[in-house]
Amino acid sequence: MARAPQVEFPGKKRQRVRMRGTKHANEDTAKRLRRNLDRLLEHPERALPELTGSVRRGWRRDPIERTMKEIDQVVQRRGDTSWLKKRMLARRGDHIAKALAGSFHAAHDVEISTVGKYQNSAFGSGSYIRRGDGKQAYLASLQNHSNVTLRMLAWEEHARRGLHFFSWSEGFVCTGRDTTPPDGWLDDVLERSRFTFTTTTVEGVTVHHTEGIDATVVANDHHDVTGYIRLVFHHGPIVAIDLDAVGTAGEKDKAFVHHLAMSMLPPILPRLVDVEARWSPKGWPSDQALPQGCIDGMDRLLDAWQGLTLNEGMLAGRLKAEVLTNLEHGLVLDDRWCDGENVDDVVEHLSELGGTEDEAVFAAAMLTARMAIGGGIIDTRGELRERDEGALLVTKGASLNAIMGALWTEHHEDGLIGLGLEGDDLAAILASVDGRPKSFGAFLRGLDDARAAARREARFPHRRGQIAGPLGLTHDLVLTGLLDGDGRAQKAACGRHDDVEEAAAAWAWLLAAERHTGQEWHFEPVARDRGGAWSTAARALIEAGKALLNEEDKVHREAFETALSNLAATMGVAAP
Repeated sequence: MARAPQVEFPGKKRQRVRMRGTKHANEDTAKRLRRNLDRLLEHPERALPELTGSVRRGWRRDPIERTMKEIDQVVQRRGDTSWLKKRMLARRGDHIAKALAGSFHAAHDVEISTVGKYQNSAFGSGSYIRRGDGKQAYLASLQNHSNVTLRMLAWEEHARRGLHFFSWSEGFVCTGRDTTPPDGWLDDVLERSRFTFTTTTVEGVTVHHTEGIDATVVANDHHDVTGYIRLVFHHGPIVAIDLDAVGTAGEKDKAFVHHLAMSMLPPILPRLVDVEARWSPKGWPSDQALPQGCIDGMDRLLDAWQGLTLNEGMLAGRLKAEVLTNLEHGLVLDDRWCDGENVDDVVEHLSELGGTEDEAVFAAAMLTARMAIGGGIIDTRGELRERDEGALLVTKGASLNAIMGALWTEHHEDGLIGLGLEGDDLAAILASVDGRPKSFGAFLRGLDDARAAARREARFPHRRGQIAGPLGLTHDLVLTGLLDGDGRAQKAACGRHDDVEEAAAAWAWLLAAERHTGQEWHFEPVARDRGGAWSTAARALIEAGKALLNEEDKVHREAFETALSNLAATMGVAAP
C-alpha cells in the first residue's frame, strides 16, 4: 500500500534535536577528549588494570577473566570500525568490553562536537562521547583513563565480587583478593594529598608524618600533647597527621580519608588500614594510659570522620574535647590537666587566666574542694553543671570570675579558708556575707578591712543577729553605730518595722544616740512613748560599748553585759 503523501508547509525549518545529558563540546573539552581517545587507541593497556594477584576462588574462573578475554578481542580489532560498531551494539557480551568498543569507535571520529557529561559524587566527573549501548559510567571511565579515580568506576562490579583495585599516577593494578597495595601506591596518594609528609624509618618501621610530629612517638604508639591521627596499614607503614594540620581543613577541602579511599576499589579502608587518634592534655603523665572512655569517644569520632559525616576541620577540636570530657579525675583547664591534689599546682594553672594572687588562691581553694566531692563542667557564664564522676572541666575561655561565681554558693567558705582565714575572723566574715559579690576583686580586696571589722565586733559578747526581739534590734543598732557609724544605724532604725515593739526599740536607740531630730514622723506616738522609756538604758549600753571598743578587758566586757541585762529588764524581756 502506498504511503500517504507528506506535506511540507512553506517556511518550515528542520529542527536539530540534542539528546538529554549531552552538550556542545567547547574547544578545551574537545582537545582533552581527543587526546584521551588517541592515547586509548594507541595504548589501550593504560586504561586497563594489571592483574597481579589471584582472582580465583577454588577451581572456578572469576568473571574478570572472561572480561579480560573479551577486552583482548576488542583491543585486537580496535582498528576495524565495522566490527566495533557491531560489538558496541551487541545484546550479549561483557559490558566493559562493549563500552571499550564504543570508545574505540569514537576515537576514529574526525571531529568532536557533542559530548556527554558524567557526574558522580564519589568518583568525580568527566566528559565522554556516547557511542553504542555501553553503560555511560563505563564509557566515561574508559575515555577518562588519565583520571586516577574515575578510571576505576568501570570495574565497580568486579570490586563488589571481592576483587581489589588500586589506582595511582604511575599505575592501575588489580591485586585480586589480596588487600596489600602495590609498591608506590601509598607514596603517590600521600604526595597528592593536601598535607606535606616526611618519611622516617624507626627500627624498621616506615613512618610518614607531617611536620611537628616525632616519628619515634608514632612508631612506639605513644600519646603526647601534640596529638596526631595514626593510620596503621596492614602491610607495615604508618601514616601520622598532626591534629593542628587536620584542623586547617576548609569546608570545600576533600577529607584525607576520602582522598585515600577513592584511590582504591572498593573504597573500604578497614580492609587496608586501622585508624586511631593519639592525644593527651598537657600535664598528663606520659606513662599513664588514657581512660577507656576517652579511647571509645575518639573511636566514635573517627568512625564519623571515615563515614564523611564529620567535617575534617572540626575533627581535631572534637577529639580533644572528647578526651577532656571523659577524664575520670583531676582538673582540666585550657587543654591542661593536673591531679588537683596540691592547691599550689592549681594556683599555677590559674595564673595564666590573669587576676590577682588572692583571686587565684581563692578560686584554687574552691576548685580543690569541689574536686574532693565530684566533678563538673564550669562554663563561660559562671554556671556549674555537676557530675558525680569525672574530672572538673573548666570550659575554654572561662575567666577567674566565672570560676569563682560557679563555685561561690557551695564553696566560698573553702575559698576563705584557703586565704588563711580561720576562727572568729572566718565566722565574722561568713556572717557578713550576703549573697554572691558583684565584684570578687573588690570583695577580696576588702577582706583586710573585713578582718579588722570582724576583730572589733568580736570584742562584744554577742554578734549582730544573734539576739531576737526588740532587745536584739536595739543591741544590733548599738553595734552598727559603734562599728559602722551612726548614719548607717540611723538608716536602719528609720526603716519599716513589723510591730510596735520593734519600732519602740529603734526609737530608743535614736534618742540614746541623739539622732532622733526630724525622724518623729517615722514612728507612731505609742512607739515613741515606749521607746522614750527605754532610751536611758539604751544610752548606758552605748557608753559601755564605747568603753569596750577603747579597751578590751574583762571589766569592760562585764560592764557591757550588765548594761545589756539592764536594758532587757527595762524592756521586760529575758537577758541573753
